[in-house]
Amino acid sequence: MKFFENREGFLIGFEAYGHAGFDEAGRDIVCAGVSSLLQTAYLSLKEIIKADVRMTKKKGYLSCKVRSFCQKDLEKIDLVLRSVLIGLEYIEKSYGEFLKLEAVGRC
Repeated sequence: MKFFENREGFLIGFEAYGHAGFDEAGRDIVCAGVSSLLQTAYLSLKEIIKADVRMTKKKGYLSCKVRSFCQKDLEKIDLVLRSVLIGLEYIEKSYGEFLKLEAVGRC
């Protein structure tokens, strides 16, 4: 799982791949927590901020990237994504064997 930032250091997207493997499908609380946070991020960017967001969802893969945005919305986009990142960091602290966050990468 990794997040992406632009040249100015604002987060503008994320990518998650693989399966948590904490438990079987439908009972995996790590997967449920991560999925909930990531889908909430996407919906918040799309519905509240009205950002042009592209989401790609396949079995074992989910990515979300803000494609275009107003400069004035950049701080809001960053705030949404950093909030999700904080939630994921806390999941990683408790279930690090099942969730690995990579360093933030530049786009």
